[in-house]
Amino acid sequence: MKLKRVLGFVLVLTLVLGTTFAYAETKVAYLDLGKIFDAYKKTKEYDQVLAEKEKSYGEEREKKITKVRGLQESLEVLSDAEKEEKKPELESEIKELQEFDRNQQEVLGKERNERVKEIFDDIKKNIAEYAQNNDYEIVFDSRALVYENKDLDITSEVLKILNQD
Repeated sequence: MKLKRVLGFVLVLTLVLGTTFAYAETKVAYLDLGKIFDAYKKTKEYDQVLAEKEKSYGEEREKKITKVRGLQESLEVLSDAEKEEKKPELESEIKELQEFDRNQQEVLGKERNERVKEIFDDIKKNIAEYAQNNDYEIVFDSRALVYENKDLDITSEVLKILNQD
């Protein structure tokens, strides 16, 4: 009976110590993926490109709005018969403006989603390379952590790699 207890104790002790040593070898880190995305030079470059496209879109949109307003103002001074004659033209311009808005938002949204995906893929690739080169087995995003030891934060190291050229 005592032999069974001793063997059981030795078995449990071996499992506990073996598990402890296995976890002690795991190298873990975390980073702030949002901060990396925002500070990444490719993100900043794309933000500039997107701002230029939005400005161009805004200028073209403003021209269309001015045309619609001009038509609306010209209708105010016309007789009822002339208003009925010009009303389809105004409705057509309004419809064209709405279609332009919808189309531009769709195009810009699709392009933005594609670029964001490219940027995140590039970031993830660089994080994986950094982790492999530095023997990290697990790298977490700080948003998923309840507590973090600042000594395990590799955000700045990954940003240096991403932004060097």
